Amino acid sequence: MGLEQRSTEDKYYEISDEFLESMDDFGVRTRILIAKHIEEYTIVVPSEELVSHHVGGVIDDPDHGATPFAIEIMRIDKDLVMLTDIKLISMDEYLDLINLNLYFKPNQDDDKHTKSKATKRHSQQDV
Repeated sequence: MGLEQRSTEDKYYEISDEFLESMDDFGVRTRILIAKHIEEYTIVVPSEELVSHHVGGVIDDPDHGATPFAIEIMRIDKDLVMLTDIKLISMDEYLDLINLNLYFKPNQDDDKHTKSKATKRHSQQDV
């Protein structure tokens, strides 16, 4: 099994052949939207090594609307995460992953995903 290391800024993931083969099952637009989602969001990976987990995400596909997906991930060691598989899932399955806290989180340094202006304004009044 050949593995390629991919980097998105300071995030590094090993990508298995199975993951790439599963991505081939999707249309080009879906693949691009999922790749952007992986780049723009943070995968919070449980700390257990060599145990696979599913992490949910959802993309807004102009043709199909909200499209939830799950990526199977595995922590190889403390610094390395491998993306091992991907599949489209139902919205109910995605909501189950959210309840388990296994979903893509907004990047903390990205202003468009941080607190709303109303929350900031309220926080400033309390000071």
